Amino acid sequence: MTMGFGSSTPTAIVIDDDRVSTQLFSDLLRMINVNVVASGFDGKDAVRLYKKYSPDIVFTDIMMPENDGFYALEEIRKFDPHAKVVAVTADFTYESARRLEKLNISAVVYKPYDIEEIKQVLFEKYEIKIRKNELKKLLKEETLIVSLELAVRKEKFKKEKKIHTKMEL
Repeated sequence: MTMGFGSSTPTAIVIDDDRVSTQLFSDLLRMINVNVVASGFDGKDAVRLYKKYSPDIVFTDIMMPENDGFYALEEIRKFDPHAKVVAVTADFTYESARRLEKLNISAVVYKPYDIEEIKQVLFEKYEIKIRKNELKKLLKEETLIVSLELAVRKEKFKKEKKIHTKMEL
């Protein structure tokens, strides 16, 4: 599967047995303009959602009680050997690292994760160049908007100050 970022935003699915973690991770991805098309809570969900949506990237927890991330990775690889699957885990064991390597994991993000680590995976591993350009553009636009908002507030403050000064006289 090729990453189709020419004109659209990257798509992702997020899998974690902890629903709060799933929501938090999805929110972080949305903050950097990744379209989270679905989320699930075990390896079977990951496989089903991958087949249904064919996302550009899958973020999956590894340690889940039923049908873990290893299961998801194996099954997705059978369906699409080129799938981009990122393990999101707190498991730092050598055994898990070896299993992930054998299954040709695309990348690993360790918990507790932060947005910079996620961006690094997206930008460096998958060369999502338009994201960088769009982020630069968004930052410029955001800076302009903030500057305009500050100018408007400043003018409003000046007017309010004049009104209060006249009232005091």
